[in-house]
Amino acid sequence: MGMWIATAGLDVLWIQHTTRWHRQVILAHGFGHLLCEHSPPAPAISPNLDDRLWRIVESCPELEGRAISGVMACRESEDRDLLMEREAEVTGRLFVDKLLHR
Repeated sequence: MGMWIATAGLDVLWIQHTTRWHRQVILAHGFGHLLCEHSPPAPAISPNLDDRLWRIVESCPELEGRAISGVMACRESEDRDLLMEREAEVTGRLFVDKLLHR
């Protein structure tokens, strides 16, 4: 699982411990969101963020003292988000493919 945590001056892409290949896939997807200039929903309207995910957000040292403007976990896809998720997936894959085949 991956999570994008946005603040006014910093974006953090958090990735759970998994295989190297899976981390790369999640990271490419996160970069896809950033390259497409998507915005994660405000924390107050991110209903799928359970207590475990909030503990991860609160324990991230890079976020200490920063106001969180948005949080998106990869598992919270709804019908309205499908286009944005597909766009991030394709853009992330193209971005990584371009980097690997320079």
